[in-house]
Amino acid sequence: MTAPFKLTAFLPPMIAALLCVLLQAGPASGQVPLQAAAQKASIGRIDLVEGEAHIVNRRQQIHSRIPQVGDTLNEGDTLSTGKNGEIHLSLDDGSVYALRADTRMNLVQHKASGGDKDGSVVSLLQGAMRTITGWLGRRSPQRVRLQTPTATIGIRGTDHEVVVILPGDGSAPTGTYNKVNAGATVLRNDKGETEIAPGQVAYAQPKAAPRVLPDPPAIFHPTRNEKRLEGLDAALSRSSSQAAPRSETGSAGSGNVRLQGNTRIEAETRNTSASASGRGNTAKNQAGVIGGE
Repeated sequence: MTAPFKLTAFLPPMIAALLCVLLQAGPASGQVPLQAAAQKASIGRIDLVEGEAHIVNRRQQIHSRIPQVGDTLNEGDTLSTGKNGEIHLSLDDGSVYALRADTRMNLVQHKASGGDKDGSVVSLLQGAMRTITGWLGRRSPQRVRLQTPTATIGIRGTDHEVVVILPGDGSAPTGTYNKVNAGATVLRNDKGETEIAPGQVAYAQPKAAPRVLPDPPAIFHPTRNEKRLEGLDAALSRSSSQAAPRSETGSAGSGNVRLQGNTRIEAETRNTSASASGRGNTAKNQAGVIGGE
């Protein structure tokens, strides 16, 4: 049998030892693993904080912290409020979430880059929350969902409110309540589903199909910060219909340039090609200019 080839057999002892150390060593201290870098990517920010509030990220194993206005948010963040707490947050597709008091919500998954892998999953674990759909949910509603312990909610360009009543709460029967202010939602569980129109409230309990309630309980309580949310649904609807969410891509030499928003690029390199599409964009070859209004 042929003996296995060993590179170190042909190297001086000191060099061979050094090579073994380098091969066994992990990444340099300045390098960040791709998975860790991906986890640190921001997906949104805190817009308002009042009263008792906390954030925990289990994926990154970060201890509970008190959120501040302007703080960034990541996938895996769990936000919670106390009896007098309130948090408003916005994600990078423009969607807005307003957490009421005694609420716990998890940002399970979110990606809104304009690509085929876009999607958003938010879990309301307890309490009450109002949410207004961003461009992702308006352009691709099938890619956005809100889940609760007893139901899943699909959205259709929506301003809606969700309340989760846990066992022992006493304020209303256990389950998920969904009220639509604008647009529409579909409330579903393994027993069935129902569509909810503006002004309607539907209810999903653990052991029965969701249904629209003719006389819903008084569990939807607006806060003093509700005016911050007025007009957002109409504004987001207009912006999503006018602005393409997909990041435009131009090429210059061997590199790629991703354009999003109001962007202007001036290229001085020879043999440069440039392309742009979308509202108000122009492109020229050679010393090209790519721009938008």
